[in-house]
Amino acid sequence: MLYAVGNHVVFHHDALINQPVVNAATAPSATPRPPGGGATPLSNAQLVGFLEKATVLVVATQSRGASVGTGFFVSPDRLLTNRHVVDRADRVLVTSRALGKPYPARVVAATDRGAVGGADYALLEVPGLAHEQLTLTTQIAKLQEVIAAGYPGVTIGNDADFRAFAQGQRNAAPDLVITRGEVNAIQINQAKVPTVAHTALISEGNSGGPLVDRCGRVIGINSYIAQKTTVTGFAIASSDLVEFLNKNGARIAVNNAPCVGADAAGR
Repeated sequence: MLYAVGNHVVFHHDALINQPVVNAATAPSATPRPPGGGATPLSNAQLVGFLEKATVLVVATQSRGASVGTGFFVSPDRLLTNRHVVDRADRVLVTSRALGKPYPARVVAATDRGAVGGADYALLEVPGLAHEQLTLTTQIAKLQEVIAAGYPGVTIGNDADFRAFAQGQRNAAPDLVITRGEVNAIQINQAKVPTVAHTALISEGNSGGPLVDRCGRVIGINSYIAQKTTVTGFAIASSDLVEFLNKNGARIAVNNAPCVGADAAGR
């Protein structure tokens, strides 16, 4: 069975939270390159810091409550998330510990509504903001180590800072959740969309979050899961993201150089 990695919470007037359920600069960032070409793998501390700067919690308010997901900056004032995270929203806010407070965002482009597994993107603009962004790459390989960043409801529901944010504390934001896995398969799914099947744990609230390599480059956007006896996460591959972003005028950075020494860096 396929499930969009969507998430719905309810922010009541008395600030109570209903249980979360199903659901990453002042100038374009450049992935460091070692001598002789290639990109430089990041240490765990560098990678965490990089993702914490560029990944945000996305809150889309509606008459029936709010949906929450994840997004990541792809240019200084624009970020990418899944369309289903902000679909039919009256208002969209983005926040993170790096941002320090919530900012209003507006949807400037989005794919059409479709079945789970189809192209599912929304480009958000945060006017006046100049923020660090993630670089994209189309270089993907089986057994490659990958890292997912996001705000899964099952985890942030345990975070006092998330509850404080939901109660109106503007400078509060949940801690970014980061998991690690590897690429299982590179596929074209039933919706004719290039996807990356991977083992990095994602769940409700990870929608729209980045899946990155050891060099911190986005290889896909986490969008849905398949669950039978185990759970496999699926990210829509960055090749499709690049096409969508270029079509809609986002000033993105792409680096397709090899991530030299990534295997050793991940050990």
